[in-house]
Amino acid sequence: HLFLQYLRNEARIAGKGDRLINMVHRDDVVGAIIAALKNGRPGEVYNVVDDEPVAQIHFFRWLSETLGKNMPPFATEEDTARRKRALTQKKVSNRRLKMELGYPFKYPTFRQGYTAEIRRLDDAGQLNIELEPR
Repeated sequence: HLFLQYLRNEARIAGKGDRLINMVHRDDVVGAIIAALKNGRPGEVYNVVDDEPVAQIHFFRWLSETLGKNMPPFATEEDTARRKRALTQKKVSNRRLKMELGYPFKYPTFRQGYTAEIRRLDDAGQLNIELEPR
């Protein structure tokens, strides 16, 4: 969602950009579900997130440097007021998923997952980046 907003120049950095984002690649979501169905204990909760929660500003900085595109602007008070969901600040751990189920992440960090997605879109001719003047 954030990636598509960024590509459409609709992304905004909330607050000072220090809000943590917990991400996971869709392939790892599917893999974790299969691992839980095969080996999980009934009633247990297994958090499915990658190994590296990242501050929003660091995520967008990485995207900007990777794609050669400007950073998104900071959100205004009006932008923040229009949000449907409250901003959260949670660092979620996947430790139980990895320790109990032995799930090996295909994309352990957001960088690996987004690099794969960027390559996939680029190979398919679907990565349309409108560069802004710097």
